[in-house]
Parts: sequence; C-alpha cells; structure tokens
Amino acid sequence: MGLSLWLVPTAEQSAKLVWIMHIRPPTAKMSNSYTRFHPHITLATVPSTTPVEELVAAIPSRQPKVKADFSDVVVSDAYFRSVLAIVKPSPTIMSLRTKINENLKIRSPQSPMFPHMSIYYIDDAEAEERKRVLQELKENGTVVQTEDGVQIHTSGGPLGVPTGSGTRPLPHGDALQGFDGVEIWIAYCDGPVETWTVLEKVELVQ
Repeated sequence: MGLSLWLVPTAEQSAKLVWIMHIRPPTAKMSNSYTRFHPHITLATVPSTTPVEELVAAIPSRQPKVKADFSDVVVSDAYFRSVLAIVKPSPTIMSLRTKINENLKIRSPQSPMFPHMSIYYIDDAEAEERKRVLQELKENGTVVQTEDGVQIHTSGGPLGVPTGSGTRPLPHGDALQGFDGVEIWIAYCDGPVETWTVLEKVELVQ
C-alpha cells in the first residue's frame, strides 16, 4: 500500500482498543485473518518511495488534537475494512485530511468510507466470519448502539483471551464512544500486515 499517515489515539485508549483488536477467535482459519495492527484512522497514503520528510511537512504546523467519535460498527467487502467503526465526519477531521492531501498534491484521495477505524482484518476466503464476529460483538454487549452513536466496551474476553502473555482484563464497564487523536504516525505499509513499521510520530498540540 505504501506509506500512510495515521491519526492515532492516546496510549490509554489504544491499549483498550488493542485489547479487543488483538483477539483471535478459534473460528479463524486463515493466517491473515485477525492480524495485529495499531488502531488508527488513515488520513493519506502515498507511494513507499516518498521521503518521510515530505510526509512530516504535509502535516499542518501546530495541528491541534482531533476528536474522533464513533457512529456505528459495520462490516464491508474489503479486507482492510472487514469490521470497522464508522467515525463521524466532523469538520475538524475532514479539514485535516483535506489539508494533508493538498500538501501532498493528492487531488483525489483514495479513502473509501472515510473516516473509519478498522477493528479486524479478515481474509476474503472467510468473509462470512466478518458478519459472525460483528453479531457476536453486539450480542455480548461489546458493541452497543446509543442515541448518539456507538460504544465499544473493552472489558471482558467475549472472543477469547488476548494474545501475548500477562494480559489482564480491563475494568468492567470500560467503554469508548470514540478516541482523542493525539498523534499522526507515518507507517510503512508494504507487505504483510504483521510487518508494517512506524517510521515517524508527530505529536499534535492541545
């Protein structure tokens, strides 16, 4: 895919989301289903040959932190949007994306369903797993629709035990209705998801 600019949550919010995102249900059969990646909203993608300095320069100077509110959790027919949280297209997020793409001279950004935060990548060969896992998330109370949008509850282990040793459940009732975008990461996203590398991190201001 090349180099991408990601809007990412605080460390605390990321840890809560990762707790769910890094779970691999026993129903998964394909090795590239439920691959691990950091929670993010992709703001722009450019060829991997683009100098990192150009991407850093494309971020508006003294860019304030950005609030991202979830409106729904859905599935799609694309691998990189298998199960995703739809983010409300606030003027702040839309303006940030426009400024970055203009600075990179990208006239027609290719960002389907923008803005969104993917939760799972699930192989096309088991696409039915996407609807199954979302249904389970709703039935067990992990994803709860509200009047204002949707909550993602990060406590408990409805789909199994998080990968990695020593992982402990988060407090009961801990839920996110969105996240605070506090940094923009520049990520090298060529090759398998598990090999993606963060090359630079730009902290946003208050």
